[in-house]
Amino acid sequence: MSFFHRFITSTNIDFPEGEISFLNEGPIYNLNYKPNDWIRTSALQAATANFSLPNADQEHFGWEVIIHMNSVSQSHSQCLNHNTLN
Repeated sequence: MSFFHRFITSTNIDFPEGEISFLNEGPIYNLNYKPNDWIRTSALQAATANFSLPNADQEHFGWEVIIHMNSVSQSHSQCLNHNTLN
């Protein structure tokens, strides 16, 4: 097995002013950004995907989705309550 040392290169990239302003627009382009209805959207996507499964598997995976989405919703609401109390 070969081990290759990590190396860092320094580059100087000049961006046009339009691209700089786009990059500086803020957290809307951040991967951690989630819209307010992200739980509902995720649940609908999971339910839609569940209908593409064979009939024998739909009930089992449907309950799995329900249990998981309830857990996500509860932890999200606890996080929101914690953040608003501070």
